[in-house]
Amino acid sequence: MCKASGLASGAKPAAASTIDQSAGLGRVAVIVGSFTAAMCYALQPLDSPGTIYHDSAVMGALLSWPMVYIAPLAYVCAVMAGCRLMSQRASIKPFLKQYVQPVYNVFQIVMCSYMVWGLAPKV
Repeated sequence: MCKASGLASGAKPAAASTIDQSAGLGRVAVIVGSFTAAMCYALQPLDSPGTIYHDSAVMGALLSWPMVYIAPLAYVCAVMAGCRLMSQRASIKPFLKQYVQPVYNVFQIVMCSYMVWGLAPKV
């Protein structure tokens, strides 16, 4: 026999609405470590073989130390703050599913087709 659950007949148990963020710091550490390793390779001296595209002023500005480390850190902080702020608001998933996702899907198909068409002669 089943035990009485303490719920009124027909009532549904409340769903857990909290998000487990215990692994967030570990994930951030792995991402920062990977990013640091990649940027250490990208920021090599200009005479190394991995830096053949670093001769423009724009590339030099994009690969400066503040842009390489502070901009991604600011992005991660903005995402974390945005998640906390948006957790108190009502969901807009129906709007996204009905209007935004179809437009995104068509755009994605067109862009992928364009890239395949452009890369096909080189393969």
